[in-house]
Formats: sequence, C-alpha cells, structure tokens
Amino acid sequence: LLDSSRPMNDRYQILSTLAAGGRGTVFRAFDTSQNRDVALKRLHANGAGKEDLLREARRLYGVRHPNLVTVLDYGEDDEGAYLVMEMLKGESLEQRLGKGPLPLEDFRELV
Repeated sequence: LLDSSRPMNDRYQILSTLAAGGRGTVFRAFDTSQNRDVALKRLHANGAGKEDLLREARRLYGVRHPNLVTVLDYGEDDEGAYLVMEMLKGESLEQRLGKGPLPLEDFRELV
C-alpha cells in the first residue's frame, strides 16, 4: 500500500546491495511497516530517469500476475525517486547458466 505519509528512510531499512547498474542500485531492504524483506530500487543521485521510474511504478502498481514482480510502493524523497518491489528468492540467469545449459523445457519457459 502506497504510504506517502512516512518518509522512505523511516519505513525502509537498507540491508545490502543486490545489484548496481548505470541508472541505479537495487537494495535488499526491510519494510518496518509490513515486517518483511523487499527489493528497493533507487536511482543514482543525478536523477536521470526519474520520470521513467515513476511512470513504470504507476503502471505496475496494483498489477498482480505470477510472471511480474509486484510493486508495493514508490515515491520520491530528498535522495530521489525509488521503487519498492516484492523480494523474490532465487538466482540470476547468469548464476543459473554458470551451472550449464538449460534443459529445452526450461529454455522454452524462459523465452
């Protein structure tokens, strides 16, 4: 549930970095309001892509589908725009491919 009444840093505690890229960083965070781990995407300080991130959040917020990550919250604070998603357990495609080729059924499902 979108909770704009609480500043992001009051609700989410950053625990570790999951991934970093050219536009931002994804963190493992703890949602103190809902008592659960979440993935928090934060844009780099220069703010590039802020409108894209917020547009993505607005479009996905409330959408529920087994093949899409659920957007739980989004907003903007003094540090910039952020997007909060459900935390999915598993491994990256790179990690999986490091174990060897995918079986044909798994490849078809992925594609």
